[in-house]
Order: sequence, then structure tokens, then C-alpha cells
Amino acid sequence: MKAIKLLDLILLLALCNYAFSVEEGCVELYEHCDYNGNYIFKWFLGRVQTICKDAPSFCDLNFKNILLSVKVGLFTKVTLFTENNYQGRSLVLERNADCLVNEKFNKVANSAKVKDTKTYTISGRIKKASTGEYLTTLEGFSITAQDKDGRKYTAELFDGDYSFKSLAKGEYQIFIENKEYIQYKVVRVVNTKNSLNESYWTFNVTKKLKSNQWRVVLTWGGSPKDLDSVIKHGNERVFWKSKSSKDGLVKLDVDNRNGYGPETITITNKLTGQDKYNYYVYNYSQEPSITTSHAEVTVYRGTKLIKTFKVPKTGEGLYWHVFDLNYKFLIVVNKIKNKRPEIWIIKKVKIKTMLI
Repeated sequence: MKAIKLLDLILLLALCNYAFSVEEGCVELYEHCDYNGNYIFKWFLGRVQTICKDAPSFCDLNFKNILLSVKVGLFTKVTLFTENNYQGRSLVLERNADCLVNEKFNKVANSAKVKDTKTYTISGRIKKASTGEYLTTLEGFSITAQDKDGRKYTAELFDGDYSFKSLAKGEYQIFIENKEYIQYKVVRVVNTKNSLNESYWTFNVTKKLKSNQWRVVLTWGGSPKDLDSVIKHGNERVFWKSKSSKDGLVKLDVDNRNGYGPETITITNKLTGQDKYNYYVYNYSQEPSITTSHAEVTVYRGTKLIKTFKVPKTGEGLYWHVFDLNYKFLIVVNKIKNKRPEIWIIKKVKIKTMLI
């Protein structure tokens, strides 16, 4: 019996003094100094709360005016505020604070901003969309990344490679510019787990086209292996099996069967009232679903990027109907379908159209 009671006591002490590791990018808030608090026995040991994102009001956490110590995760900065919505006096912490009495900030914190300060090196290469080949030199190129706060970062260029140093976690708008190429713009996210957004980014650029030319560039992640870019014009379909229309005005420039892309189609035609095109992507591999592919379709005309489409994350079927095109409108469809798009029916497109 004594042994059982002793074991229970040891277990209780372990629970009371268990030093929870603080996740990177997070902070732990404690009701008492010296990190005294417990998730299980909070009613007599004190409260503890973990936050990994901004907290506009500690009232929502049942932590108003009681904070006395803070554990700060690796590569993390927390700014505490005395008022809700990040107002009032503030205190910045990048390491543990065992007692906020020492900081003259005891029991006054009511909101907090949490920032992951870890930075990453992002590198990669550039492909020509018209051939699928890597550029061997980036002379004349400028590659920049802009964060949500408007801060810009310039990539270092080494022959055919580029590299961003010290990008923090978050979303960036990427700009690639060269006087011979159409400006390329795309959004990428640093430090996520999907196959397009790792630490190596490949981009596809296209040279400036003639005023009567269109180019459609399909890219995706590593899976499915084979997505097919297809454009329908009248009774003809241009795709991997038929790489050019009979009149030669529509051509499949690149067919990629091993993931990532690009698959590129070029239209050389001053569109008239009789010209109507359906563009869609077919999941030739069948599995996994095209909704998991991280596919993107970029549409260019002349010297401008017209629009970038991202594959929907929901829907069933092997076909991603991206857009329809006539002499006046690029009509956004952007739906997953279980049947091949065949007929031009503008009345059934219930979404906003974009005047070209």
C-alpha cells in the first residue's frame, strides 16, 4: 500500500512539474512566476495557455490580467500588450521570462502578437515555358520577393540558379523580370508542407509574344505524374496525341509526363467572332485526384500576363475545366468535372467574366 501511495505521489509531482516543451513559433503563458501552472490541475496549481498565433484578447483565453511568466519557443518573438487589440504599453520577449514582476509587466498583459523569426534559404532555377528547358544563364533577370508588409527581397543570381537568403515564414509575391520576357508574378509560401512550396522553387517564364498570340502554361507538383493540357477549338482538340491544329494556329509546345510541368500551348490567331476555345486539364494518371496536384494555369497574351488559375481543392472528376475564350472575353470556369468539356454554352457560366 505504501509503495502504491508513493507511486501516486511521484506521478502527481511529475504532472505538477512536467516541463512541456514549447513548440517552435509558439509561447506558453503561466499564471504564476517560475512557470508555475498546469493544464490538468489548473484550479490549484495555476493556469497555463499555449498560443502559436496572434491573440487580440486574453479574455478569450481566460487569461486576463493574470500573466506572470512566459516560455518562448525557439525562433519566436512575442510582443505583449496591456490592452486588447495590441494597444497600450508593450513588452517584447525573445527568450523566457521567469517573472514579469522584474519587467514591471506583471498581471497587465491582455493581448499578444506572436512571430516566428526563423528564416529560410530558398533557391531554384528558371525554365523557358516554350521549351521546358532550364535557362543556363540569368543575365538580365531580376527576381524579387515581396512580403505582406511590402518589404522586398532580391535574389542572388549564379549562372542558371537563384537564391533568396533569410526569408521568414509567410506568403510572398514573386516577381521575375527581364526586358525580353513577360513579367512573371506568382504567390509562394515559405515553410509549408505541400509539394510546390518546399525550399526549391522552379519558375517558368515566357518571352514576349506577338499581339495576336496567346500562351497557356500548366504547372503542378510531383503528383499526379501526368496531367494533360487540352484546348478545344471547333471539332479539333490539341493535346499530346494531336499537337497541332490543322491550320497550325494552335500548338502544344511542351508535353510533360513526369510531374511539375510545364505543359504549354500557344495560339497564334487574331480572334474573331467565330473563334471559341475551351481549355481544360485532364488527369491522365487518374490517381491521385487532380485537386491535390497544386496545379496552376497561367494565361498570357502579347506582352502581358492575363490571369493565373489555381486548381480547386474540392470536386470530383478527371477534368479541370479552367476557362473558355472568345474574341471578347476570357470566361472563368475553374471547376472540376467528371465529363470532358465539349460544348460552348456561355449562358451556363454563372460567374464573373473578364473583358480582355
